[in-house]
Amino acid sequence: ALIDSLGDILVRDTSVEILAGFGPQVVEPLIKSLTHDVESVRIHAMKTLAILGDNRAVPALLKSLHNPKPQMREAAAMALGQFHDDAAIQGLAEAITDKDAAVREAAVLSLGESGHPMAIEPLTIVLRESQQQVLKSVAVKALGEMGSIEGLEALIETYEKGDVRRDLVLKAMGKIGDGRAVPILVDGLKDSTPIIHDAARDAMGMLNESAVEPLIDCLSHENAVVRTAIAENLGRLGDPAAIEPLMKHFIDPDSNVQSYAAESVGKLADEKTIRKLASLLKDQKRDLRWCAAWALWHSGSPQAVEPLMGALKDKDARVREVAVIGLRATRDPRALQPLMGCLRDKDGDVRKSAV
Repeated sequence: ALIDSLGDILVRDTSVEILAGFGPQVVEPLIKSLTHDVESVRIHAMKTLAILGDNRAVPALLKSLHNPKPQMREAAAMALGQFHDDAAIQGLAEAITDKDAAVREAAVLSLGESGHPMAIEPLTIVLRESQQQVLKSVAVKALGEMGSIEGLEALIETYEKGDVRRDLVLKAMGKIGDGRAVPILVDGLKDSTPIIHDAARDAMGMLNESAVEPLIDCLSHENAVVRTAIAENLGRLGDPAAIEPLMKHFIDPDSNVQSYAAESVGKLADEKTIRKLASLLKDQKRDLRWCAAWALWHSGSPQAVEPLMGALKDKDARVREVAVIGLRATRDPRALQPLMGCLRDKDGDVRKSAV
C-alpha cells in the first residue's frame, strides 16, 4: 500500500520517508516496484532505494539507466550516486554521454556525490573533453565537493582555459585545499571583478597545511591585496615556519599587510618570538614598534604583559593605544595601575581605550 501511494502527489514524499524507515526489509519490494505501471511510483521507489543505500538495488537501477524514458534514466542516475559501488560508478561514467541533457547532468552530479575514487576520472574527462558548458560547470562543482587532490590538475587547466566560470573553479579549488592551487588563487585575488576576487579570497581561507610553503613564496607579491590575504591565512594555518617571513612585512608599505602580518605572528608566536617582539618595542621605527605591540596583543601570552606595559610610555599614540588594547585582552591584574595612568594620556583614543 505504501509503495502504491508513491504515485500520489499529495502523500508520496511522506511515503518515501516511512518506507525508508522500515530499513532493509523493504529493499526487495522496492526493487520489484521498479517495474510498476505508474511512472511516479518507479521514480520515487528509486529515491527511497537511494536513501537506504543497499547495494542489492544497484543492478536494477543500472538497468533503469537504459530505460527509453529520460525521466527514468535521470532518476536512476540521481539514485546511483548514493551507492558506494564500483558497478554504480561505471554505469554513471557511461551515462555522462547520454543523449538527454538532464540525464548527463544527473550523472555528473551523482559521480561527485558518490565520493568514490573511480568517479574522478570520468569527471576530469568531462572537464577536458566536453563542449557543454553546463556539464563542465557541474563537473567543477562535483570535483570540489569530492575534495580530492587528484582532480586539482584538471581544475587548474580549466581555470587557465577560461571555459567555465572562474569563480566556480576557484571555489572548487578551495574545497580541495591543496597548496598547488595557490598561484591560481593569487591570480584570482588580483582580479578587479568582485565575484572573482571574493571567490579567490574565500578559497584561500580553506587551504590546508600543504599551502604554507607556496603562500610564503608569494608573500612578497607586488599586489598589496594578495599580500594581505596571504599574511592573514599564514596565521590561520599555524606553521611557525611563517614567523620570520611575516615579520619582514612589519615594514610593508601597506598598513593592512602590516596589521595582518603582525596578527599572524602573534598567533604563531612561541617564547623566542615573544622576546624578539619585546625587543622590537624599543626600535626607532614606529611601524616596527606598532606591529610588535599588535603581535604581542594577539599572542595572548602572559609573557606579553610586561612588554606591553612598557609600551604604554611609547612616544607614538598608535603604539600606546595598541598596548592598552593588548593589556585589556590579557585581563592581567598587573596591568591595572599602568592602565589607570593612561586615563591622563594626552591622546583621546588612548584615554578612551584605557577607560
